[in-house]
Parts: sequence; structure tokens; C-alpha cells
Amino acid sequence: MNALRTFNPWQELNDVAEQVNRAFGRTPFQLPAGPAVNVVGGEHSAVLTAELPGLDVEKLDVSVERDVVTIRGERESTTPGEGESWVRRERPVGAFERVVRLPFEVDGNTAEAVYERGVLTLTLHRPEEQKPRRVSVRRV
Repeated sequence: MNALRTFNPWQELNDVAEQVNRAFGRTPFQLPAGPAVNVVGGEHSAVLTAELPGLDVEKLDVSVERDVVTIRGERESTTPGEGESWVRRERPVGAFERVVRLPFEVDGNTAEAVYERGVLTLTLHRPEEQKPRRVSVRRV
């Protein structure tokens, strides 16, 4: 006897993704290998945070050129132990690069980078010549 089943296209898509994941060890809808970032900007600076859990800071390269921040690195790959196999593997491994364009140029010489508890925090300052200036208005 066949039971009626409600059709849910999202569940069907998820089922196909799971089958591909089991067959090939990855999902076809994988996010980019680069880290997720947040950027908060003000008139004089911006703070960019990037999630990089478990990353060896020695394998991290950050560069700033004009209004572009580039984060490069490499995540170590681990292998299951004797008699074990992956059941689910979602954390990306290997080399990555993330390029973020900011809404204004920054001074690479004053940029500060801190890596703490798996989060990279970049403080990026605008060059003095590009900071907004207040113009006084005189009465005639």
C-alpha cells in the first residue's frame, strides 16, 4: 500500500545533496573556502572580523592595498583513525583566499591585526587625506 507523502522541494533538494555527500564525500552546495567576514565601518576606520577556527596563525597572510583586504591561509587536513571513516565533513580544508572590498581606501601602514579564539580582527584606518573634513561656513 502506497502512503501519500507531502511534496517538499527543499527536503528533496536536501536529500539529493546528502546522497551526493555520501557518494563523493562533500556537498555540491559548499560555501566558499574563505572565512565568513563582518565589516563595521565609520568615518575614520573600519573593523573587519573573520572566522578562522583552528587555524595556525603562521599559515595566515593578510594584505591591504587601497580599498581591498586579502586574507590567505591554509587549514590543515585531518584523517580519521584506523577503522574510522568520515560520517559528515563540513569544515573546509586546504588553501583559501578571501578578498573583501571596502567602501573606502585604508592606510596599510596603520592596519592592526589580532587573532584570538579563532577570530581574526583587523582594524583599518583611513588615510588622513581621505578622512571627511568639516568645512566652516562664514556669514557674508
